[in-house]
Amino acid sequence: MTEGAELYRIGSLDQETLAKYGHGTPDDWMERNIYTRHSVLGIALMMVINLVLFGFAGLAIWAVQMAWIPRLSLRA
Repeated sequence: MTEGAELYRIGSLDQETLAKYGHGTPDDWMERNIYTRHSVLGIALMMVINLVLFGFAGLAIWAVQMAWIPRLSLRA
């Protein structure tokens, strides 16, 4: 269930996929120094926020959020 974010990380290493779907996206300072360097930070921060707000149930909420990432991106 939590494999969605991992699939994105693996896909980001494929230059052909990046060229196909990344056309027209910025490659600026923020992308290179913040988003790329700290790519796991958002996922971890979301898990911490869910745990703080919902307790142990937040872990299940986080798992559902990670599972729907790849499903929603198929529609785009």
